[in-house]
Amino acid sequence: MKKGFTLMAAVFIMLVMVILAIVTSTFISSDVYMTVKNYYSTRAFYIACAGLEYYRLQLKGVSDWSSPPTQETKVFSGGVFVISTTNESKKRITFLSTGLLTAEGKTYSRTVQETFSKKNGIGQFMEYGVYAGTPGSGGGIVKFQDASQIIGSFYYFGPIQITGSRPPPCQTDGIIHSVSIDPIPSVGVPNYYASWEVTSSATLPAWDDTSYTYWLNVANQAGGLSNPTLTGTQNLSLSGGTAYYKAFTMSDNSTLTGPGTLCVTGVGGSGRFIAQNYARIIGDVRIVARGTSPNSVALSDNVSFSTKAEIIALDQIKITNNVVIPAESSLYSKSSGNAIDGNNTCVLQGSILAPFGTVTMNNSAWIKGLTFASNLQMYTSSTLQGGAVFQTSGFFHNNTRAIQDESVLPTDYPAGLSAEATVEVNTISNWREVY
Repeated sequence: MKKGFTLMAAVFIMLVMVILAIVTSTFISSDVYMTVKNYYSTRAFYIACAGLEYYRLQLKGVSDWSSPPTQETKVFSGGVFVISTTNESKKRITFLSTGLLTAEGKTYSRTVQETFSKKNGIGQFMEYGVYAGTPGSGGGIVKFQDASQIIGSFYYFGPIQITGSRPPPCQTDGIIHSVSIDPIPSVGVPNYYASWEVTSSATLPAWDDTSYTYWLNVANQAGGLSNPTLTGTQNLSLSGGTAYYKAFTMSDNSTLTGPGTLCVTGVGGSGRFIAQNYARIIGDVRIVARGTSPNSVALSDNVSFSTKAEIIALDQIKITNNVVIPAESSLYSKSSGNAIDGNNTCVLQGSILAPFGTVTMNNSAWIKGLTFASNLQMYTSSTLQGGAVFQTSGFFHNNTRAIQDESVLPTDYPAGLSAEATVEVNTISNWREVY
């Protein structure tokens, strides 16, 4: 009987061991399977991430993301990544990268998604409402007087002084960077400004005047036609060519129609381009004017443009009385004096370029875009919106504003700054794993 019990015990123990062996084998097999699955799945994930980085580099070479680079499938690290895009626009795009890896008869898939925006790489225009100061030496005092305001960040290699009664504070958002500030932070924050940091240098973008000098030389031609005066319903069509005039005046609903280039030479005439009283410029017209007295270009009293404007002037550009310069336009003056003057509710959009002179805005005049100049003067409820760089900044008087606003900057940087403008790709959403 004892032998029978011993035999039964032995059989039971062996049965338990077999069951344990089967269970252990199952767990080991399951762990091996999960380890293998995780290994290949992780590889698929990193292949997807590689696709994301690859496509990021492709985006850098494209100025308009509404027509993005080819959505492609590319072999990488034993697998492939597949790119797809959605929500495409000129400056923003969302794309998915799927990593695929086939191993041991199975295909492993992981997908990541990210949204990007782009900006041009001249950070001074992007990161500040105004960036100013000549490298190597501090400038004169910049004054914000009589309820003038900074909305966003401001950088000036020199002293800043904020005067006038408060509230409202001069600045409620952003950081003022300067050599010194009056009132000092213990008094100024938050009653006068939001934040202040000391700075000891300024780096201005490089400027190349080649393109504008070329066109001014093209316009320097003898024998141009005499000064026409377009009025009423009269129209001059450039028909895709280049026309030369000694001076040019248009008014009273007359039209200048492009495409083409109008050169106002100043050889044997005033060299001035004058448009006033509801005159209209239709289509892509480049205006090149070499007049010097009292200005090269004068636009006033509801002059309009059907598309972006391109104006190149040897001397001052004067714009006044309800003239709206469209977005993406380019205004350039070579003057070392008061180069671009906006007055009386005019709106200047695009690129405002006075690399050797002063930009002056007065009486509710408004800049929306990129401004590059030697100096700045703001008076009487005028507004500077976008991003501006000046060699030596000037003054803000009587309820004027400097607004940092990337959204109104032109899509492409103008000639003269373009050599230093590169496209950076910026993440605007954290990447996330879709599955």
